[in-house]
Amino acid sequence: MADAYLGEEVGWRSSLRFALRRLPAVVAVALLSGIIVGIGTLLCVIPGIYFYVAFSVAVPVLLVEGAGPSRALGRSRELVKGRWWGTCGVAVVGYLLVSIVSLALTGLVVGVAFANPARNTVTGFALNTLAGTIGSMIATPAAAAFITVLYIDLRVRKEGFDLLLLARRLGVERAPGQELPSFLPEPAPAGSQPPFWPPPPGWEPGPALPEPQPPPSDQPPFWPPPPGWKPGDR
Repeated sequence: MADAYLGEEVGWRSSLRFALRRLPAVVAVALLSGIIVGIGTLLCVIPGIYFYVAFSVAVPVLLVEGAGPSRALGRSRELVKGRWWGTCGVAVVGYLLVSIVSLALTGLVVGVAFANPARNTVTGFALNTLAGTIGSMIATPAAAAFITVLYIDLRVRKEGFDLLLLARRLGVERAPGQELPSFLPEPAPAGSQPPFWPPPPGWEPGPALPEPQPPPSDQPPFWPPPPGWKPGDR
């Protein structure tokens, strides 16, 4: 998802290699966030809900920005800060849609399994396992997709992520602390040309710009020198 948004080539082999390299960090983020959310839930439920939403984009931060597990949780909280309710709404709707599709397909397979007279046999067990596997295969990538889109949306809203990408594609690199370029054209110099056509009401041509004068030179403009010419004349 992130590669596609950045306009880069996407392949399942490179994605799989990348996922395997970052798998320990992803597991660490899941365990760390689960512990914090669990403690918050045990204390008063509400802190658990808050941290669950605040850490919702920790995995995209970990994978896209290359942050460590603890830094990914803090960075996720920074991005969600000020957008907690919107993030919560998107997460709830997204998970509901994914769950509905996953449960529908799982229910279809389970219905076939229970319609089989041998549902209590090895065949029934295999069909139930297949249903759960199919549901996970659909739900996990879909959930990861909308969480990644949510992460990019937060960065666009809070950090001008699209403007930064545009600047890099145009070859403009920012110095530390420099503001993002506005990409506005330079103002046209005052002269006889209107700023646009037709001219705005009341517009009049301005004074003509003086013609540039050549710098003083020790060489005459032509040879033989004109009468009265001295070195240093224009």
